[in-house]
Amino acid sequence: MSHRFPDNDDSRTGVWVGGALMHGFLSVPRAAMRSLRQDPGQLVRLAHRYGCPLCQHAGVFLSYSNFGPPRRNAQCPHCGSLERHRLVGLCLHRLGVKPGLADRIVHFAPEPVIARFLAGHPGYTSADLQPGAAREVQDITRMTYPDASMALFIANHVLEHVPDDAAAMKEIRRVLAPDGLAVLTVPLDEERATTEEDLNVTDPAERLRRFGHTDHVRIYGCDFTERLKAAGLRVQEFRASKREAKLYGVSPFDVVFLARPMSVANRREAEASRPTAREPAGVGL
Repeated sequence: MSHRFPDNDDSRTGVWVGGALMHGFLSVPRAAMRSLRQDPGQLVRLAHRYGCPLCQHAGVFLSYSNFGPPRRNAQCPHCGSLERHRLVGLCLHRLGVKPGLADRIVHFAPEPVIARFLAGHPGYTSADLQPGAAREVQDITRMTYPDASMALFIANHVLEHVPDDAAAMKEIRRVLAPDGLAVLTVPLDEERATTEEDLNVTDPAERLRRFGHTDHVRIYGCDFTERLKAAGLRVQEFRASKREAKLYGVSPFDVVFLARPMSVANRREAEASRPTAREPAGVGL
């Protein structure tokens, strides 16, 4: 992977008042204005320069928040990507996924910034349960794709919304080719040994309190990989290194789960054993 991104050492930082246009700060005017309202102090702080693996922007990033205090250097001003989008983009680069490949890709509940990155891919399609939200209407628990038809399945922050996530995981396993790969992210609380979920909780305020969002039905714990394995998927983790976190404005603690179909032998072995530890982070890429 080769990018024209800054090294982000101390010599590349500085006050950027008046330099916003040069750095692409106003490439996304609404995002820029929202960010300035949330954190006006960012105009006079010393700012690092970052690189975006999704749009190739190199420069300062914006503060961003949906709720709570704004996260500094969270949003790319050119494409609007946030930390988790860039982590997935970095992972896709590492995997060699780029426009022009002919493999079939399905992107579930597509984020526009990642969809634009993959738009030139002739095998790309997107899907969502809601009509008009993607190219195809699909229920992730009952997809209409043929067995073993997808080289790559991407679903970011989807499974925490799905009441029957076990069915969704089995469907992902079904549609993946034998050498296919699923790129999955979920809100993860690594201080929890097991996932907390309760489908009887429907009050938005209670869901927010328990699961972190008004339309989430669970918060995943460290058993997330075991849930994927139960669906017939072998799992590895991708995390950014500390250097990559500094270069691309991502967190070294966030995880992208890479899930591949188990063979029959692998499944029998997994069913016969109960591993006590997850596979090490970032291996086998």
